Amino acid sequence: DNTTPSLYFLPFNSGNGGHWVLVAMDLSRLMVYYLDSLPGDWSKYPSMKKTVDATILKFRSKKNYRNRKDITWVRVQCPQQNNSIDCGFFVLRFMRDIIA
Repeated sequence: DNTTPSLYFLPFNSGNGGHWVLVAMDLSRLMVYYLDSLPGDWSKYPSMKKTVDATILKFRSKKNYRNRKDITWVRVQCPQQNNSIDCGFFVLRFMRDIIA
């Protein structure tokens, strides 16, 4: 239903040198939580935002949700990597920590 929050995880590879980030989507509330182990915001990855926004809107149309408010993106403060190779580990750790 559209009153119970549920998070759907989307590990996303930016394609920019193979960097991984984690997107956690609350489809019923139109909230997207973005966790990146490198500094910056989601605007570094326009294809990610386009994919996630389209997915949420398609899901909501299939469920006949009538609320048409904008999708809110929230950058979550999270641990940062200190090299250029650990992003995949960080994504898995973020998922584990959220579930726990």
